[in-house]
Amino acid sequence: MNTFQIILYEKNNEIRINYLDATSFGAEETTAGIQDKGGEDGLQYPQMDIPGTYRNLYVHYSEFTPEDMNAFYFPHIVSNGVWESEICIVNADASESLTGTFKAYDHDGGLITGIKEVMLAPKARMEMTVSEAFPKEEEIAYIKFETYAETLAGYLKLYDEERRVALPVAANENSGDIYVPHIASNEEWKTELVMINTLPETKKIRIEFNTGAVKHVYLKSNECQAVAIRKLFNYAPQPDIRSAVIRDAEGLVALDLFEGEKELGGVILTTAHSGKLYFPHIASNEYWWTGIVAYNPSSSPTEVIFHPFSGDGKPLGYQSMQIQANDNIMAKISDLGMSSDTAWFYLEASRPITGLGLFGTETHTEMASYRAVDESHLTGVFPKLDKEGWTGLAFINPGNQAAVIELKALDDTGVLIASEALAVQGGEKKVALAEDLFSSSIEDAAYIRYESSMEILGIQLNGSSDRMMLDGVPAM
Repeated sequence: MNTFQIILYEKNNEIRINYLDATSFGAEETTAGIQDKGGEDGLQYPQMDIPGTYRNLYVHYSEFTPEDMNAFYFPHIVSNGVWESEICIVNADASESLTGTFKAYDHDGGLITGIKEVMLAPKARMEMTVSEAFPKEEEIAYIKFETYAETLAGYLKLYDEERRVALPVAANENSGDIYVPHIASNEEWKTELVMINTLPETKKIRIEFNTGAVKHVYLKSNECQAVAIRKLFNYAPQPDIRSAVIRDAEGLVALDLFEGEKELGGVILTTAHSGKLYFPHIASNEYWWTGIVAYNPSSSPTEVIFHPFSGDGKPLGYQSMQIQANDNIMAKISDLGMSSDTAWFYLEASRPITGLGLFGTETHTEMASYRAVDESHLTGVFPKLDKEGWTGLAFINPGNQAAVIELKALDDTGVLIASEALAVQGGEKKVALAEDLFSSSIEDAAYIRYESSMEILGIQLNGSSDRMMLDGVPAM
């Protein structure tokens, strides 16, 4: 028999439920929950089979309107027997449950049968392989998650037998110009722009390339197109094209995907650009290389200053270079002349820029990409601990005061597996395999949360044990 203590109370026109599972024994199925008067809607919470534990959950039941609904996108789904897609969401809220609906669409924007409604408890996580979770997976072009939550942590992973890329879930918040920081279109690389029109009417998209060339793409409402750069130019490679601007991108969700024979990278495209970009980790040796792309979308040249730091936070001087208008620079760190002691650096620009970081192996069998970080945070999520390979985490403290980071490893249900405190001095970087950051085992954990006393930046890399595949995402 299981005994629950349940408290219902009203606050600000909301009914909330707080349940305490303090005596969960036995194997009987027991739930606590709240439902509406007609019994047609509600939330339930399963028992926790750990004697002596408890969980407090607060769920608001205020009235929402359709205008309050937010949409988050997994913008490029491929599940065809050769390529596969994995999607994940994490409820980063420590007290509120997350409810929402997954909707799968084909390339024409048609809704595919198989809507999935979900409810995640606070700090819980859900990961799905598309071919296992959705019917008609070969027809799916993208997946939308609708929720009343304002923010969402999650990722999309695309992979075949040799390559993979991980991308943060995309929010539909673009309203100006979208910047494409990196395009590679030559005999060895191809680039695709994946675009979804979320507006109720057809949209004419204007793409301006750094060469001065201009192309237009038309997207019907809810349509998704994966547009290869060379397809826009009669299928001819375009080695002089390095970057682009997508004008008037209101309602557009977009992805920049670049692919080599055994390497795959990509970034979610947004309107964001900043006068300062951080690159939290450098790996440059006989096996690894680190690269950067910095793009100046302005109509005038801009000067960028490199500020490198050692692992213990010591400044290592600076150097500068100029980026021409509507152009980018792409280079390996080893070719930029920075000190061999450089562990991380940031770019400071006279005009707002955007960019991305790259990691790869000299054997060209692994590559990961991530959007350059322009914001530090007090809290964050690393959404996946790789069970078939390894996960590495890097933190930097860009400030002058020491930070204490509380790391928490949790399973998919949000149960705490292990916790650890990590001190990071001002300017310092900490980097390690995830399991080495904890004094106890995190074998049963699925992801990591952190809370810091000072704003920090972080990035995670996941790699396969056979050294064939790699992906990376910033902390969310």
